[in-house]
Amino acid sequence: MPAWTRENLTPPWPKPHLVQLAPPETYDAAHQLQGSDDLCKHKPGGLVARDGGELGRRAGMYGMMHSESEERVPVVKSPLESTNGSGEEDVAEMDWHEKLCSGDTFATVRDIKKASTDYKLLYPKNHAFARYVLPVSESEIKEQDWPGKKKDDKHPPSPSTSASSISSGMASSSEDEKKDKGEEGETKDSKPDKPPLSDEEHSFLDKLLAEMDTVSSFKNNPGQPQGDLKLLDGDALEQLESHLSIDDQDTPDSWIPRSSELLRLTGKHPLNAETNLLRLFEAGLVTPTKLHYVRSHGAVPQLNWETHTLEVYAEPPGLIHRPREWTMDELASGDLRIVEFPVTFGCDGNRRKEVNMIKKSAAFNWSASSISTCLWRGVLVRDVLLTCGLQDQPDEERWYLNFEGADEPSEGPYATSIPLMHAMNPANDVLLVFGMNGRVLHPDHGYPLRLIIPGYVGGRQVKWLKKVSSILHLNILMTDKARAQLWVTKEPNRSHYHIWDNRVVPTFIDSRNHPFAAAFFHHESTACWEQSLQSVIVKPTHDERIPLVDKGCLDRTYTVEGYAFSGGGDRVERVELSLDGGQTWRYCFRHFTDSPLRHGEKYWAWIFWSCEVKLQELVSAYEIIVRAQDGRKNYQPEHISWNLMGMMNNAWYRVRPRILQDEKTFLPVVQFQHPVAPGNDEGGWMIPPVDDDADAKNGNNNLKTFSLDEIAKHNNKNDAWLILDNKVYDVTSFLTEHPGGANAILTYAGKATVDVTNELNIVSRTQLKYKGIHDAYANSLRDKMLIGVLSEEGIQAMKEDAIRAAKELQKVKADRQGLALQPDLFTQAKLVRKKEVSSDTKLYTFEIPRKQDGSPGRLGLPIGRHVQIAVHFKDQAVLRSYTPVRPVLASEDDGTFDLLVKTYLPSADSPFPPGGTVSNYLDCMEEGESQILNSVLRGSDTTSSTFVGEEIDIRGPTGGITYTGHGNFDIEGNEYHFDKINLVAGGSGLTPHWQLIHAILSDETDKTVISLIDSNKSFEDILMREELQKYAEEHAGRFKVWHVVSKPPQDQPDFKCSKGRLTRELMEEHFYPVDENAAAFLCGPPGLIEKAALPGLEEMGFEDGKTDTRGSIFETNLHHIPGQLDCKIGSTMSSAGGSGDMESLALQLTNEINEAVAAGKSNEEFLTILERARDEITYTYAFSKTESYRQLSHAIGTSTAAPSRFEDSAIKAVYNAISEKRYTQARDDDVRITEALWWGTEPVLQEGKRVSVEFRDVTPSHKEWKVNELWTPEVVEGSTAETFGRITQRFRIQANKKHRHPYLPSLLFDALLKSGERVSFSALADRLASDVFNDLAQEHIVPYVRNDDKNHAVHERSPARYFDLWERTLPDWCVTPGHWIEPNPPPGYVENPSTLPVPKEQYYKKVPTLCFPGNGRNIIPSATKPDIITRAIFVPVQNYSPTKASFVPLQQEHDLVPHDDQLVPGEITLDAARALLGRVVQSSKEPRVDRTEAKRRKINKFAAQSLGYAWGLETEGEGEARRPSWLHCLHYGNRGGNEYVLDLTGQNRTYGEGWVSPVETRTTTCAWVGATLLPADVKALKAKRAASGTQEEASKKPSASQPSQDTVESGKLKAGAMDYDTWYERTAKWIRALNKKKTAPVVEVGPDGTFVGGDLGTSKGEADEFEAEVTGAKPGVWLMSLEPARPEDRAEDEMDEDAKVIRFVWTSDGSVNYDALPRRNRVRAPEAEPNAEWEVVGSFSVDSGTVCLFSKYALDTILASGTDREAMLEAFIDDDEGDKVFVPSGIVVSGNDGGYEIQGRRDAEGRIVELKVRL
Repeated sequence: MPAWTRENLTPPWPKPHLVQLAPPETYDAAHQLQGSDDLCKHKPGGLVARDGGELGRRAGMYGMMHSESEERVPVVKSPLESTNGSGEEDVAEMDWHEKLCSGDTFATVRDIKKASTDYKLLYPKNHAFARYVLPVSESEIKEQDWPGKKKDDKHPPSPSTSASSISSGMASSSEDEKKDKGEEGETKDSKPDKPPLSDEEHSFLDKLLAEMDTVSSFKNNPGQPQGDLKLLDGDALEQLESHLSIDDQDTPDSWIPRSSELLRLTGKHPLNAETNLLRLFEAGLVTPTKLHYVRSHGAVPQLNWETHTLEVYAEPPGLIHRPREWTMDELASGDLRIVEFPVTFGCDGNRRKEVNMIKKSAAFNWSASSISTCLWRGVLVRDVLLTCGLQDQPDEERWYLNFEGADEPSEGPYATSIPLMHAMNPANDVLLVFGMNGRVLHPDHGYPLRLIIPGYVGGRQVKWLKKVSSILHLNILMTDKARAQLWVTKEPNRSHYHIWDNRVVPTFIDSRNHPFAAAFFHHESTACWEQSLQSVIVKPTHDERIPLVDKGCLDRTYTVEGYAFSGGGDRVERVELSLDGGQTWRYCFRHFTDSPLRHGEKYWAWIFWSCEVKLQELVSAYEIIVRAQDGRKNYQPEHISWNLMGMMNNAWYRVRPRILQDEKTFLPVVQFQHPVAPGNDEGGWMIPPVDDDADAKNGNNNLKTFSLDEIAKHNNKNDAWLILDNKVYDVTSFLTEHPGGANAILTYAGKATVDVTNELNIVSRTQLKYKGIHDAYANSLRDKMLIGVLSEEGIQAMKEDAIRAAKELQKVKADRQGLALQPDLFTQAKLVRKKEVSSDTKLYTFEIPRKQDGSPGRLGLPIGRHVQIAVHFKDQAVLRSYTPVRPVLASEDDGTFDLLVKTYLPSADSPFPPGGTVSNYLDCMEEGESQILNSVLRGSDTTSSTFVGEEIDIRGPTGGITYTGHGNFDIEGNEYHFDKINLVAGGSGLTPHWQLIHAILSDETDKTVISLIDSNKSFEDILMREELQKYAEEHAGRFKVWHVVSKPPQDQPDFKCSKGRLTRELMEEHFYPVDENAAAFLCGPPGLIEKAALPGLEEMGFEDGKTDTRGSIFETNLHHIPGQLDCKIGSTMSSAGGSGDMESLALQLTNEINEAVAAGKSNEEFLTILERARDEITYTYAFSKTESYRQLSHAIGTSTAAPSRFEDSAIKAVYNAISEKRYTQARDDDVRITEALWWGTEPVLQEGKRVSVEFRDVTPSHKEWKVNELWTPEVVEGSTAETFGRITQRFRIQANKKHRHPYLPSLLFDALLKSGERVSFSALADRLASDVFNDLAQEHIVPYVRNDDKNHAVHERSPARYFDLWERTLPDWCVTPGHWIEPNPPPGYVENPSTLPVPKEQYYKKVPTLCFPGNGRNIIPSATKPDIITRAIFVPVQNYSPTKASFVPLQQEHDLVPHDDQLVPGEITLDAARALLGRVVQSSKEPRVDRTEAKRRKINKFAAQSLGYAWGLETEGEGEARRPSWLHCLHYGNRGGNEYVLDLTGQNRTYGEGWVSPVETRTTTCAWVGATLLPADVKALKAKRAASGTQEEASKKPSASQPSQDTVESGKLKAGAMDYDTWYERTAKWIRALNKKKTAPVVEVGPDGTFVGGDLGTSKGEADEFEAEVTGAKPGVWLMSLEPARPEDRAEDEMDEDAKVIRFVWTSDGSVNYDALPRRNRVRAPEAEPNAEWEVVGSFSVDSGTVCLFSKYALDTILASGTDREAMLEAFIDDDEGDKVFVPSGIVVSGNDGGYEIQGRRDAEGRIVELKVRL
């Protein structure tokens, strides 16, 4: 039994809860050790002077020397002397710590800032992207006592600021990790007597031998560092994150940049995170620092390299002779040898999420991603101990080496110990690490010093080696001097986390309350030390889907990949893959890091592995399993073994495939599922255990229901409610007992919305965090606090809020791509200039980071919005919002911004003596030089003493008011317009108003007028007075300013102002009065706004936020309030960063592209420029019409066309992305503009005298552009007190809905005044309606002239043209006029087909008549012509699916209208004409011809036919005499064509006589017209006739004639004739047989040896009509095929990958029986003659798109068996399914119009035995 006794085997907390720290008396035995209970006994000796060292060694390098002239960096002592401005000498000598606690004086931000050195400025190499932190909390400053402070004035204590932590029930390590790597190759000797190897076996053997060679080539890695520790050079952004996350700003970790790619597992704080498994793998064998998994138990300690020391001592003292305190510089550049090599380690809880799927463990979920590998640089612990005089350990004793972290978890310090001999063994490489991937440690990973024990689990890799003395705990403060301790003892560590964490207890221990739990947690055998053998599948990834539609896709090879590692330096000897449940295993090939071998046998880094398998095998497998083998030939266990801590799970990793139908494409795919989904996402093939239902268990079936509003009231430490799983809990009583501190709960107390900045799941953030880290005991406590359930409305609101917030955040981030201000990230900004404006006001200029190409960054702040800045204190970031005074306009955005800030200096006479927190911080900041940081980022040689300027962090835009120009505002997402702006400003509240003033007055076209009243205490307090005065003088008619000061200046006689306070009388004198177009915006101190401005404005008649009937008031002083992320961010206009900025950037990129081409730059350099064109350009519609856009597009197109670039897959991908972006962005912008123009917002009727205003169209009498249309009069309601523009807007919307196409409204109107003058509506818009009425000939009648001639010029650019035909839908805002009708559908149209048509089957797609199909032109109706318009067109398509289709290439020369359906003009009824609308119609100049009289007409029977869409109908007459007059059509085709009209009266008139059409329209003579029929229509008609019992002949089929006496015998073609229906049914059966997959498509060539071919559409029956005839073919059975073109069939420069070839080849003598066709696999063609050459044996041309090639003998035979040769040939074309190419005499296939060659090859006897036609 160890020294601690049986009575100590109790849970280490005074009451049964998970995570309370053990009181000291619990460890009596431990404290009775000699002196161990006395902290002073641990005090180490003083610093021992170095001797024999190499003084010139550079930091982080061993053996690399500085020159003697270079100065060594000393250990910097923290300056503590400062004053508080009181001037008293004794106070000035006080330390700020003493001031803070004194009560006789006070400490200020200035005291602390000046006394706290910003080491990042002096030594940037030591700090990377981490931010400077002030070593105090803002609450400590605010809550300190000062002389005269009243207890009533004291701020209420803030919630506990102690670092929250995760329950000790959570597994795991410190934050960094560790892994292992291994490898082994097996040798195979190929012996001659063995059977020969296949190609696949040869390939495997080659790879195996290559792996063996790799392993045998390994040499010992000496660990020599590669260069000095780096600054922020070229790969800094690849390795490190530079932005701060908004998630961290209310936590003590606010200063740490963290990657958004990390998946947070336990909420905001503390950080426990992993990256996506695929992202981790693809990052490579060395993990980028920003992707390394993070494990924390509390806040990250704020330490500095310059003051941190390591103290080495022993307890008892005699074990080390020379205890010593080491500085960081002594460790990194002193006498000790520096080593650097890759080490892999992972959390003990890696893959715990799988364990939790079996049964919930005591800790949160890790997937298989809590593992990482980095290059660690440091010194050996062994060397440090030997330098300090470590004594030899006696053989009979065991000594331990102890380490302790500086973090402050809830259960005390994070400490552990390892056997001393393990650290002293040089082969174990136990390190004190200060470098990570070539730079200083990241704060999350132990900066500045941590422990790395290669081969051990992450829980032993202690970070932040530092210990704070007890006096600091009493004051809750921290000094700049940090001291780390490494000490040697004779007993193992007794700290809480060493005992109660990182343990694997037996499975029957299912709770920490188990009677044996304490004994097993203290048992040495349960501790986790070395990592376990592990292997994981990465690819296929979770939810990866592979389509299973391509021919031969299952034969493709898929590479399964993953990682593996082992502990203790063992090499992974083998990785194996199984696809049959573990019955058989396949060898996987290993891939190692560079130089993985240490000490001849140690492998500290992981390996990657791969195994190639056929996709068919993966699809067929139930599971894909991987396992690894170590050097002892041990394999991973097959199944998971559950344990309470969920640690060390290394069971076989299993991925399961399944076949399903993709919900987007509706095609079959194979989906792969890992055991669990990444992070906290739900999913995976493992099913989580069912949670206990507290309601059912406790019988709480009648719980009270609470609304979100009620819950939101309970949000403080005296009254805290939480929402979990839609249940409500009162957790107030538990706040003080929560192991993570009260703040961990209060962050979510009363919260009724979903936090989307980190988790976008539709559940509460609280729920996500709770489920991840609490166990059954915590659940039992939770159930006692249950008080009710969330209402159904609340549940729905949370879901909707999550969806809304996620979409809005995604949209805002997309809109702000490339800008410095981001809604959810903080970007660093460097102070480069500080200018004093007055004694207490300064102008600060900050520089934002430059772009990667070195060009200035862009702030991207909309006018009127604010920037939130963050400065970092020890407990959290302090946030304030400010409005920059520059830049305001986009042209001023030069990569810097100016803040004008008034400093509220400390003053003993002030109500708050310490003064303003942030303003004093800014005032104490040191300015740097602009562009220095950028030079560092590019890798210039800047020494560590370079001064780069202090930094703040910025986020935005914040605020809810945006000015968009010309009086238009976006206020909280709502659009408003004001012509008159009243501004109230106080002090620095002027700055948001300055943006508004500057923006309006800089635009001469903006007619908005402004009046400003600026209130200040004195003349000197007035900000930007001279700028305001200058604007007032230069723009007297648009801007006026008046000052109110408490103390007017005596020496400024010309200064005009009012003395005293702001009053209603002053505002009435200087402000614009109440008006629907007037608004007041307020920004200033609360006293000014609430006590003066608001009451006075309300007395004047203004209302808060109202815009319908009275003036409006809006408060803009958000810059005084620290903001949180507002997911209701106002939508940004697409013109923000508009075409002007885009044009300059486009020209810049054009020049760079042209220069790159001229200089012959590499593809990599060219790709960088191309990526900027993809990422930084916004392709709006306006920009797409500029010359710079044209030049950029031309440069991109010509430069990427070069073969060397066109063949580069990366360049091609970026080029395609640019094309897609140009298309979609221009489309979306155009649709948005069109919607705004068409629909608008009809103004609400204003107060005043109501009048009815009539608008009369007088266009024909006052316009040279004669349009024979007259709009009917429109009457709208109005008011004499409103502007004329509001009345005209009502008219425009009302009239357009009656007369105009939704995508082409009439916008431009002139009013005809009584003076005869024509004045545009827009010019009269701002005048009062009563004034305009006085200028009219009749007071309330407005004669107007339409200017549609200008508007119609845009008819080519309908937004509908951007959408593919099958994507066009009628937007909700479109309203079609009343004379637009619904068309009659074709017979074959099906609205919602139950099954999708097969490929090539023709079908109909109903498309709204927003524009013509194909070319996207708007239809251009007038108000009255056509007087009937179809709302939709039925467009023939094929290859149809919900996401795509293609046009049917109908040929106008074909007979597409049955003879009986052809309508003759003059006889067409109105109903028949209306039935044509929406259909594809065919017409002809030639009269109808009886088919029986003109069968043999050559080429075309009906010459000069037309084919088009019928969209409009004009009529003549009234009532019963109304008849059709003109049919408006558009030429049919894929691209569309011009309009034409058909005269339906039969009078051969010319369209447009007596008036001029808006667009050019030609008249086409019409002898007959009819709606075309597709095969789908024919089928539908047949079915309809069959259902009605009729025996009518199918459409397009001729009447049957009497058959001859000959018959067909035994399926062999014989001479004879039969009726058409019998012939057709027999032939259709043969065609189906020929086109089956298993049947050979054969044809018989007769003794004549002749083939005929050509255009079947023009060959109507006679043999001589076939243009081509080939003779000399060998008689017998020939095999036909339609196959992809072979390489020899293509021209050298041909790019067409889809080319097809018709091929005929002789197979044997004999004949063909179509009733018994041979199987395809039994018909073989003989080998071609070796020297046979292809020769041209015939040619023909095609005009109808139908290519045919027949055996003349077979064709004549089959046609002789029927009666109508022409009808029978048409039957060959009549292919309902679109895939019947083989017919009983040859091939019929669709092809392009043009010329064709028939090529042939001959046998040795000169007979043709093979033919081909290239389509």
